[in-house]
Amino acid sequence: MELGKRKENGLAGGVFHLFFFAAFILPEGQSVPSIFGKSPNNDIRPDGRFRIKTPAQTLYNDLPPEEAEYWASKIIDQSYAVKATKLTHASYRYVPSTYVVCENDQGPPPQYQEMFAKSAGATVLRIASGHSPMLSKTEELANMVAAAAQGAMKAIS
Repeated sequence: MELGKRKENGLAGGVFHLFFFAAFILPEGQSVPSIFGKSPNNDIRPDGRFRIKTPAQTLYNDLPPEEAEYWASKIIDQSYAVKATKLTHASYRYVPSTYVVCENDQGPPPQYQEMFAKSAGATVLRIASGHSPMLSKTEELANMVAAAAQGAMKAIS
């Protein structure tokens, strides 16, 4: 998957930069609940799927209430395995990365995000947003992605 490893094997393409925001970055062999325990804000169903109990407040706290409720209504249950499965390959160890700390996040707290970014050796950026800057700070986040991509392209050329 990584650009360097693919080149070594005579293959084209590959991932040359990772871009994270409001993300859990964990060590290999760990999962979100193995480090943080089960979140009281997760409604885990008997079928192994879960939903955030307060999505409008947790994910969209910096949007107008009507807009937050609209986006919350679009969320579907997802497999709890996305949180409970232990990480088997930490690509951030092999690929340069950028991490945007969402300073007003009601999900993973900003201080945790800073810890995740540091553990990945990522370039750290900050945005004054909640968990979903792609909705509340669209242009600012897009500019960050573009700048990181341009820098990464220069680094590999």
